[in-house]
Amino acid sequence: MLSVFVLLSGSAWSAPGGVALKSLLNDALRLVYAGKSAEAYTMLAPKEDDYAGNRDYDYLLGVSALDSGNPEIAVFALQRALAVDPLFSGARMDLARAYFVLEQYSYAQEEFRILLAQNPPKKIVANIHRYQQDIDRRQAKPRTRFSAYGETGLGYDTNANSATDEQTFLGFQLGEESTRNESPYSSLQTGISLFVPLGQNTQLFAGTNIKRRTYTEATFVNNTVYDGNLLLHQRVGVHALHWGVNGNAVNVAGEPNSRATGTMLAWNQQITEAYQLNVSSRYGQTRYPKALRVKDVDQRLWSVKLSRSALRPLFSEYGLQLIRGRDFQVDATTAYEKQFTSGSLYGQVPLTSRMALTTTLALADSEYRGPFFGQQRTDNQQSYSIELRWLLAPGWIVKTQMSYTQNKSDIKIYQYDKTDIGLSLRWNFLN
Repeated sequence: MLSVFVLLSGSAWSAPGGVALKSLLNDALRLVYAGKSAEAYTMLAPKEDDYAGNRDYDYLLGVSALDSGNPEIAVFALQRALAVDPLFSGARMDLARAYFVLEQYSYAQEEFRILLAQNPPKKIVANIHRYQQDIDRRQAKPRTRFSAYGETGLGYDTNANSATDEQTFLGFQLGEESTRNESPYSSLQTGISLFVPLGQNTQLFAGTNIKRRTYTEATFVNNTVYDGNLLLHQRVGVHALHWGVNGNAVNVAGEPNSRATGTMLAWNQQITEAYQLNVSSRYGQTRYPKALRVKDVDQRLWSVKLSRSALRPLFSEYGLQLIRGRDFQVDATTAYEKQFTSGSLYGQVPLTSRMALTTTLALADSEYRGPFFGQQRTDNQQSYSIELRWLLAPGWIVKTQMSYTQNKSDIKIYQYDKTDIGLSLRWNFLN
């Protein structure tokens, strides 16, 4: 707290706005000075919609959030304060502290570098050096990390089995399981991950996830998905190399449906402070039970992704990804060999210190070797999604999402559209 008090007293503390805002800030400031940051945060947080964008309000909200165990919220509020006043050294110091708590050390070092260039008081310089030395010690001795999550949700799917609206095909009446089924659903997810340092720039990642979705009116598509990953990460300067293996198993209506294994190789380069390029390739195999063996394929694909992350004035991220691949037949009788191309645009934008919006637009084309029912098959799919995340409390996130998918095909039985709307509660843990 030393840096907070010294820098605050050295800055031009003002409370532009009405009497109510000035009173609020004075009361919150007294609580912060008294070491009651949690009480100050409880007082300030409900007023964010009214006063966000006011430099002094955002600063006090950030300080009280940081010192009461909410560093993610602190980062957002302090970035807002700096967007209004880039020379506000108090806000920059506490933003660096927040990054330090979140173990985002490169971001913390950047803020410390800017502060030192502003010739702060000797006490602050000494405090910054202590943080920098602590960062050096922590980075010199990377430690094993463990994370876990759990998520539960409810939703409604207008086409749970991704099936056609057609009632007949080639003169035959289609059964219930082959046509559209709307249904509410519930979902459960859980997963664990382990990060093990193997050297200064090398890390081993192992993770597994289980996802379950249960439909009340389309039980024949109730499904459980199991997946696991083992990856090796190697970083050299601005370059990073990732190699690994993964596996996936899907059960539908309590019966095995598919099993997949694969290996991947990816290369990342930090082009500039904001832009990152990722190029990856994957080879995999997907196998089905004997009755569905005609769908067995081997797969090769390449992907290229360009993303942009911005810290100032507020954190946001945008990206473009292109994928090109091919499924190869395993059985000479299969019609599921295909070439496919897809592209997606995504963006993440913060709305408040507790809320963020993510949107995605994706297009995909698939050309099958065929024939299907004596015809060549080409599918064109487009999908849109929007997700709103709300930080309920440290480690707890409420998510609302809506997605729409439309698949057009030369074969009518494979044409469908669907809308999925859901609400979920997620818990994250990182040691």
